[in-house]
Amino acid sequence: MVCAVLSAVLSIFFPLSILVGLKGGILAAFFGLCAIGLFSYLKKAQTVGDGHFYTAVSIYLLLGLQWFALTV
Repeated sequence: MVCAVLSAVLSIFFPLSILVGLKGGILAAFFGLCAIGLFSYLKKAQTVGDGHFYTAVSIYLLLGLQWFALTV
């Protein structure tokens, strides 16, 4: 996340297309890693409760954020 914040700040001060693309790629990778971590939590579940539903919704939102980061 530190790399994403650093690339976002750099792309504000130096609006080069390579920095903006780097920012999107780093954010997409971060969101993807978060979603993978949450998928592994769901995969290990023996029973399904409220926490698992919230985790599934969070994964859905993270995938939407990842798609946004890739298309910007």
